[in-house]
Amino acid sequence: MCRIGKNISIVKHGMFLILAALGLTACTSPEVSEIKKNATWDQASCNELASASGLYLMGVGEFIAKSDAAREKGETEIADKQSAGALSLSEIATNHAETFVAYCAETEVWKEDDCRNVSDASQFFTKLSYDFIQKSDAARKEGDLKAEYEYGAATVYTSKLAANYATHSRAYCN
Repeated sequence: MCRIGKNISIVKHGMFLILAALGLTACTSPEVSEIKKNATWDQASCNELASASGLYLMGVGEFIAKSDAAREKGETEIADKQSAGALSLSEIATNHAETFVAYCAETEVWKEDDCRNVSDASQFFTKLSYDFIQKSDAARKEGDLKAEYEYGAATVYTSKLAANYATHSRAYCN
């Protein structure tokens, strides 16, 4: 397995564990705190949006698990497509979170444990992206362009996931 495959595998395992910790019922629970009185959208629509965002995040975990399994079998093309699917679902969930911020609430909506898990996930991916950029720089200094590129790509992937989780925290936890 190439270096980037191992690193992405680490990312996937970490992300899967974090998402699993959120729990499907916690992410999709229609029980949300009171939505601000001047919300543009009605509460039912806002609840559906928050629940859908949680479901997409659970899908990210499923894609990562499938990607990891494919990578372990040596099916790198399938694994890469699953990783891309995870990032796409993460983007969709983030789009929902941004829509929620615009039209629904400024108060905490997700349960405190879920908010802590989302914060922990963002911090995990931020630290991981920092590790990857340091490795990319070390590879550059050694003249290993392939490793520099692979670690650079891993940096982009993990920093994007960190930012997506931060958006969810801002939307549903503040």
